[in-house]
Amino acid sequence: MLKGKKAFLAIRPVIDKIEEYLNAAIMIEPKGIYYYFQTYIKYDYYYRKFFKTNPTYQQAFEKANQAGLSQNDVEQLYAILGVERISCL
Repeated sequence: MLKGKKAFLAIRPVIDKIEEYLNAAIMIEPKGIYYYFQTYIKYDYYYRKFFKTNPTYQQAFEKANQAGLSQNDVEQLYAILGVERISCL
């Protein structure tokens, strides 16, 4: 859905659809990588544009770690997205 672009450059309806899919995936199986993708969206789209969101990217990142996020998950996500890793995440 992002087509190799950063979430920051996406239009709001695309972000809304991504969040809808992520929330559904998390409801089915709360995996760390899903929360980490949520963290990425919350940071790159909402935080960088100074939009308020709940949960914040920090809260989503905490949930990702609690759900067993691995370094391999992070590397795979950025490889799939085709964007550089955000240094603060």
